[in-house]
Amino acid sequence: MFSTKPFKAGQHSVSVTGSLRLNEEGSSKFLQSNQSEFFNNIIQAFSKIIPVDQQRITTNGKWKNDPTSPNKVLLSFTINEAKDAIEPNSKTIFDNLGTLVEKKGFTALSINEYTSLIDESASFVITQDYFGKYLPVIIISLVSLIILAILYFLARWKSPEGRNFAIFETALIMQDLAVDLTFTLLRVNNTPHLIVPNMVFLIVPLIVNFLLAINIFLSEVDTNPMFFTWVSELPTLLLPICAIFSSIDILAINTLTSNLFGLKVFSAPLSQRSRKIILWGSFINIFAEDIPQLIIQILYYNSVETYDLIPSLVLISGGLVIVNKLILRSYHAIVRWYHRRDKIRNFIRRLSAASIRSLRSNV
Repeated sequence: MFSTKPFKAGQHSVSVTGSLRLNEEGSSKFLQSNQSEFFNNIIQAFSKIIPVDQQRITTNGKWKNDPTSPNKVLLSFTINEAKDAIEPNSKTIFDNLGTLVEKKGFTALSINEYTSLIDESASFVITQDYFGKYLPVIIISLVSLIILAILYFLARWKSPEGRNFAIFETALIMQDLAVDLTFTLLRVNNTPHLIVPNMVFLIVPLIVNFLLAINIFLSEVDTNPMFFTWVSELPTLLLPICAIFSSIDILAINTLTSNLFGLKVFSAPLSQRSRKIILWGSFINIFAEDIPQLIIQILYYNSVETYDLIPSLVLISGGLVIVNKLILRSYHAIVRWYHRRDKIRNFIRRLSAASIRSLRSNV
């Protein structure tokens, strides 16, 4: 006796690709016949025997000789992800098909003209071609890194004293938003219980960051003459654009003070008050946005059977953002501590000098 998993709504699973091995007779027949038709006949048989909608099982038509048994052929099949919660997930179908193959002699696979040619001694195994599947993402990532590196060295050449690493910080902020939105649009619906928390910890921080940015800009324009002069020399629409951009992350305002490329637009003279707001705003963001989203990704991982690239990128991006903010927060805290220490030392020195002069004058 054997059993397969019951088809019921459960954890979501993305598409799964695996390979089946034909026995020697089947391999010979496959090589001598119309291969596309051979694939289609096997898929039709699978859909009836499992049973499952035929659209859930597809193939890219790829095959190869088994390295461990050159006389036998490996065929590639993909179990597509379910379109709704009623359908069985792809991992369940994959596992059930694997069980049917292992017990072929006791199932309907053994009496079908095509599925009877499957070699039951070889399991139905997952064979994801990650490089081919994610090649566009890899290329885009490499090109982006090269462009960022070129911009960084150009910025250093144009303005060595500028905080040129802001190029990478800004890029990290932008890509973090991009992967968060991609996850929200394409993946979070797979886990209905995470939809509301994900939206809350995505939208609320955006609103808070936007309000902080507006507060900083309006306060600077009103109380900081140097900032007002800086703004008046820039295009009219630039300030609203900067405010919207800063809603992604309040740290983005630091880009305007980085003196990148020695350009006027990146030399905003912010007051100490605004710098403190940015610093504490970024610190609050860690607990109000970054850590909750990281927790959501962990919950998502535990709620699905297969974990693909998009949530992986969100997880990596979130981790990088948190590390970057903690390092930046620590750096500024150390700088402020040294600054205060120097001020105290200078005050003590002046006080000591004044005391000595007072004593001498009394003598």
